Amino acid sequence: MNSLTDYIDNPLTQALSQRFGKKLETLTAPDKLEVAQAILTAMAWGCHTGKIKTITETIAEFGSVMPGETSGADVIALIDAHSPDAEVSLGIAAALCHQLHKGVYAHA
Repeated sequence: MNSLTDYIDNPLTQALSQRFGKKLETLTAPDKLEVAQAILTAMAWGCHTGKIKTITETIAEFGSVMPGETSGADVIALIDAHSPDAEVSLGIAAALCHQLHKGVYAHA
């Protein structure tokens, strides 16, 4: 099985970094957790029901993992605006997890 680092170092995540990188790097740790959770919940719901929802719709339906308003909403809106496919969505979630693991996040 590939390690997370192996998954991150590929053309897909490099393209994602070009597209979303600076926005993702400026998130706090709770924001990164919120965005990753929302992406993965949207994907799981889509696989289960066959109905694709945006990340914003998924949060409205299932609620937020992190209490209160986070600045992750801006990134979620940006991701939703690009209507990413499953591979892109997984790449973003993996990049967020990798950044958390490496301690790359803004401090509140």
